[in-house]
Amino acid sequence: MRVPPLQPLLVRQVCLLFWCAGVLAALHPVEGLCAVLFLLLADSRFRTLRRFLLAAALCAAGFAMGWWRLGPLRSPPPEPPWLAAEHGETTEKPAPRICGVARHVQGLPDGRLRILLEAVRPEPLPGARHADAPLPGDCVWTWEEPGFRPLAGQTVCVSRRPVPVRGFANTREQAQEARWAARGVFWRIWSRGWSGGPSLSGEGRPDARLRESLRRDLLRVLRPPDSAAAPEASLGAARGDAASQARAILPALLLGARSCLASDTLERFAAASLAHSLALSGQHLALAGLAGLFSVLLLARLRPGIYLFRARAVWVALASLPPALFYLWLGDAPASLLRAACMLGVMTLWLLRGRTATGLDALLAALACIVLISPLSLFDLSLQLSVLCVAVICLCLPGMRRLWPM
Repeated sequence: MRVPPLQPLLVRQVCLLFWCAGVLAALHPVEGLCAVLFLLLADSRFRTLRRFLLAAALCAAGFAMGWWRLGPLRSPPPEPPWLAAEHGETTEKPAPRICGVARHVQGLPDGRLRILLEAVRPEPLPGARHADAPLPGDCVWTWEEPGFRPLAGQTVCVSRRPVPVRGFANTREQAQEARWAARGVFWRIWSRGWSGGPSLSGEGRPDARLRESLRRDLLRVLRPPDSAAAPEASLGAARGDAASQARAILPALLLGARSCLASDTLERFAAASLAHSLALSGQHLALAGLAGLFSVLLLARLRPGIYLFRARAVWVALASLPPALFYLWLGDAPASLLRAACMLGVMTLWLLRGRTATGLDALLAALACIVLISPLSLFDLSLQLSVLCVAVICLCLPGMRRLWPM
């Protein structure tokens, strides 16, 4: 069987890459210009005057979009009066007690938590009629040795003074600030244990409660038989224990919950070139594809006539969408998993329309769906690595088929 060579990208797909290069040039002008020159040299279709002007217009539009969305990095949002007054004090005063609504909670290695807080303002005093203005933008709270795990939608209070994200020591590197700006985060705080007197109120969103209950049930199943402690405490108490770390790997693989893993375990994964397996991505959605395949095969046993309406590939893609969306919700939609889900949705749509497409077509279509809605997602390191890895796999497939035709 003759395998066709690698087909060139469509013109609209190259136009998307020109636009992405313009967005990247807003923060990294040298790298963005090199990407534009590489695209012009690689694709001879854009060497005519009309196509060259089209590429220049797309790069300019992407640069303008990136420059506009990165505006808060060039001119940071002003501090509210209550925070500016605290900074202007000449005498030592305790940190203000602030409250915010948890928007996203992520478990980090060594038992840490990363909590995104929105509508952060000082805790209202008893009898106060007017609440202070909130911080412009969200705040990221890194909590070591947490006393509890808040849910999305709950209100958290802690005595800490927010500082701008731009206050990192490495002032020349703005990629980290751009990643946080893409998520609307411009402030940060840090605490350890019960320092600052953290408190919790509210019930949280129903979906967050359900996701947390599933996570706790999994930890309870993995708890050692002779342990009477809480599920998460029993796995995290002995982070140096090999058996405990072996149990903690499963929640990290299935749910992306790394709070029970130790840094040494992650270093061993990186040394074995297996760190990518802990990131929720397309390999996890393969479980959804297997569930869809088995469902279609079972249904075909009962009703073989379904193949008269649609081909098996179409039925499998349709049956894979519900478990894929469920897994996207269960994993809290990280960038790599969102990319894989968008690729599955695009491929399903094309199969329904009777179109044939390659993996590279689906990848670029998924990238377009993500970056056209959130252009600053291009600065997300997880999305960059996910897109580049899948692109390399798609580019190597024709050569792999020649080496191993079966």
